[in-house]
Amino acid sequence: MKKKILYILVAALLYIFTQVPTIVSNYKFEAGIWDIELCRYVLMSVGWMIVILYVIHFVLNYIKNIDDE
Repeated sequence: MKKKILYILVAALLYIFTQVPTIVSNYKFEAGIWDIELCRYVLMSVGWMIVILYVIHFVLNYIKNIDDE
């Protein structure tokens, strides 16, 4: 039961983290304007999403290995 709740929580976090940059960029920048600040923001957001995905992956592997022992 704990694993199921953990997987649902991770899926919810992944969904939120992938949607936050889009939502923020819609409010922060006007449509049709692509300048250096916007490109930098998008690249940093994607980079942080990749880092967060790796952290979640390693945490889930750690939990799985602890449960197997």
